[in-house]
Amino acid sequence: MKNPRWTAPIAVVAICALFANVSALSAQENEEQPGHSIGKVSVVGDLILVELNEGALGSSNLFDLTGRTLRFTPEGSGYRVENRALQWDPEYGQELAGAEVKLTKFTFPFSGKRWDSFLLGLTGTIRFGASEKDNALDPYGHRDGGISLERFDELAEVAGKLADKAPAICVFLKPRLSGSHYLKELPDRVVVTWDLTEPYGGILDFGWFPTINRFQAVLHRDGSIEMSYKELTARDAIVGIYPLLATGQHPAAIHFSGVKRTDGPWPSPYEAFHYVALPKPQDLSCTIIQALGDNFDFLAYYSDFRIDSQEASTPSDGPIGGDVKGIGDTQHPQTQELLKSRCTQGRFQLGFQQPVYVGANEMQGGPPDNAPT
Repeated sequence: MKNPRWTAPIAVVAICALFANVSALSAQENEEQPGHSIGKVSVVGDLILVELNEGALGSSNLFDLTGRTLRFTPEGSGYRVENRALQWDPEYGQELAGAEVKLTKFTFPFSGKRWDSFLLGLTGTIRFGASEKDNALDPYGHRDGGISLERFDELAEVAGKLADKAPAICVFLKPRLSGSHYLKELPDRVVVTWDLTEPYGGILDFGWFPTINRFQAVLHRDGSIEMSYKELTARDAIVGIYPLLATGQHPAAIHFSGVKRTDGPWPSPYEAFHYVALPKPQDLSCTIIQALGDNFDFLAYYSDFRIDSQEASTPSDGPIGGDVKGIGDTQHPQTQELLKSRCTQGRFQLGFQQPVYVGANEMQGGPPDNAPT
């Protein structure tokens, strides 16, 4: 590779960041919105190094409830929330093969109704008002009885919109989890336990080995709910209560780690645990091109931090300049507005949509010798 300071058809970009507790722009902004520089650029050997401006991608909010139990107590049209020491039932009950649960000893009051059935999602949710035959495939071709997110949803963005999905409880909603879930019904409560792993071993994954994620929900006859977190490796998920809301009501984003019994009540309390926001592809390309010139056909980005994405790999951004030959989907209209948004006169053709984390499987030469096959 030629020194990218002068000219390089293809350049590899390393990105490092300094984060602050500020809001980031949405990754769903119009793709033709003009890009702008978001960091300081330097050249280190054959690499372009970008040191992001403070707060350029907002801040992370990683899961911090391991070893704790959240208790949600109905009050009026909302819930009070308590953060307690872990309360864990070690007797899981029967392992479930499907998603549908029929209660035989009591009905559970939630979202203005009493329920004698619900669906258990393998990715950490409980859904009311639907049957197993209504389950659609998730973006990866799997059926999950609970709430499914779109493939590129950012947890920080979608968490406040889940009341639109269905009456549901998100105990630890994280896409692509897999493993076992269990159910035990008692006269005054039903206990649901998940024992799951994050995805592993593939090019879309962040690790080669299964991880441990054990959490539990208890639904009580009086409508109170407990969510308990015994051992969690995953650091990003959505936790919250999502009943159907009356006109004028909205989900309330709170921090469960600091909540007190006297706070609230809230009609739909939730917290999104997430990594930093995705950078916009036009900001990435403009950061490089404005600093080093319009000298690049292709830009590949790698970062020393994770972003709010459930996949370790990345789709592409482009073609941009309209000079890529072949049978692929062009994905973008090659307009002057698009060229300007990427800060190119037409030289730049293609880039990564988002940076690939250096610890991801895709960055490794191959799996370790002792990795599961």
